[in-house]
Amino acid sequence: AALALDNTYHHAQVQEQARLDSLTGVYNHGYFIQTLQEQTKNCREQNQPLSLIMLDIDHFKQYNDTYGHLVGDEILVKLCEIIREHIKKNDAVGRWGGEEFSISLPNTASQQALQIAQRIRKTMAAVKIGNDHSRSIPAPTISMGIAIFPEETNEIMKLIDLADKRLYIAKERGRDQIEPAPTP
Repeated sequence: AALALDNTYHHAQVQEQARLDSLTGVYNHGYFIQTLQEQTKNCREQNQPLSLIMLDIDHFKQYNDTYGHLVGDEILVKLCEIIREHIKKNDAVGRWGGEEFSISLPNTASQQALQIAQRIRKTMAAVKIGNDHSRSIPAPTISMGIAIFPEETNEIMKLIDLADKRLYIAKERGRDQIEPAPTP
């Protein structure tokens, strides 16, 4: 019986590790989409909105090139810690790829999502990052785009695309900005 319990425990650990990004500990791309599908289904049934934030670290390659990949990794980990500080337990964060992340906020309207995004951006701007030479490294800026389900679209891939397009609008405007969903 003890062996069966131990095997069950280890199987659960392996399943959890398969869902997470190994560096940041947030959901990987595939599991985030699966979670988003479940969340939108629940929000549809409850007649509640879901806000999606797409977030990208501005000029991230320069951090890796200037300070090294370990500093780049530290920035990614710190960003995910900051995101978790500002979201609820039933929200989700996933690594979309590289330095781009997605945040799903069930039961969260446009204005609330904007406030959360602003808090994440403000906290990230104040982060202290050091390196081996005790040289202070400037805090990275982040750009974000927000889209709302089902108000703007009831299709997950269109929701992701809309938030992503808004992210790039924020970047084109000069970075370190948020492109919110239109207010009704």
